[in-house]
Amino acid sequence: MEEMKNHFFMWVMTGLMTTLLATGCASKSHAVAGRQQVTYRDQDNWKIYGDLYKVGSSKGGAVVLLHQRNGAASDWDPLIPLLKRAGITVLAIDQRGAGRSIGPENGLSAPWNTEPDIAGAIRYLEDHVHIKAGRIGLCGASYGANNALRYAARTKNIPAVVLLSPGTDYHGLTVRSAAAEYKGPMLILSSKDDPIPEGGPQLINQLAKGPHEMLLYDGSRHGTDILTQYPAACNQISRFFSEHLVSGKR
Repeated sequence: MEEMKNHFFMWVMTGLMTTLLATGCASKSHAVAGRQQVTYRDQDNWKIYGDLYKVGSSKGGAVVLLHQRNGAASDWDPLIPLLKRAGITVLAIDQRGAGRSIGPENGLSAPWNTEPDIAGAIRYLEDHVHIKAGRIGLCGASYGANNALRYAARTKNIPAVVLLSPGTDYHGLTVRSAAAEYKGPMLILSSKDDPIPEGGPQLINQLAKGPHEMLLYDGSRHGTDILTQYPAACNQISRFFSEHLVSGKR
């Protein structure tokens, strides 16, 4: 009888895990299918590496993924399958000085401002995947989030932005003016007890002029760690980009 109970428990847990993976973030233990390594040169000649995931049509637009400090493009592996399933092309990059994109300054000394990397990623998608800039969204974590928001506010042609753990000021990457200037749709995700952003998510949520939403999760997970701790976060991000890129709602 006890053995039967154990088998039943394992069966239930297996079913639960399968459901979570099907409806939330995918596992990070295996490489995402369809990964194509690409490179491009920024205007200041920094060589940037990225992973491109193309879908059958360019109608769903694209998203550029920007990792957190000391991170890499692969940090986004749990989210990418959901974006692909929604018909969205993905370009996850190693920002300058991180991962494969090594140069004059790397690791702890890597530059904090990576806006030229974002501009290069958008040019690559325009030139090689034939997706117009006005259909390319940005999704960033931590300092990647600050860079995404600042770039979107400055260029004013980004249709949608997702920010995970954006900070009030990451080594000079302030967000106060950018939060007020960007008028497009914005989704903000953060953990309630994460001390690193120093109120950044709340500040952006308060100053944002366009349609926006803030989701706060229990705990202190930072940046892309939110995706692995809370599988529903991937669904929220995928639905947001589906609404504003695939359906074209603004």
